[in-house]
Amino acid sequence: MDMRPRHFVLVHGAGHGAWCWFKLRHLFEAAGHRVSCLDLAGSGIELSDPDSIHTFDDYNKPLSDFMSALPQGEKVVLVGHSAGGLSLSHCIQVFGAKITEAIFVAATMLPFGFALKKMPNMELLIYQNSVMYATENFL
Repeated sequence: MDMRPRHFVLVHGAGHGAWCWFKLRHLFEAAGHRVSCLDLAGSGIELSDPDSIHTFDDYNKPLSDFMSALPQGEKVVLVGHSAGGLSLSHCIQVFGAKITEAIFVAATMLPFGFALKKMPNMELLIYQNSVMYATENFL
């Protein structure tokens, strides 16, 4: 098993903020890893006015900016919980070369080939994903 220190980027789910990773962050740091916890737009202490967030790109901007600013050659492990899985799915498509692994913790995943820009609203996406998961895994 590869035990080299890694850079973990922890992405919260709906109704949460970076604060939800407090305990895990300290455990990872104590094990020698680097950890970045981000507040997506309008969440936690991120100062965007929630009424100004109209698109997924608006909401995901803090993560996209973070990934864009990574030094060339640096790779991260993305970890997302709940609706944070949507942000991970988007980052994998856009920043795949900067990601070594993506870990979905009870998280929403986009179906293969899904184009997020074609989705009219997030509630429908989450509902459809839940129904698809339930029918594929419980029937």
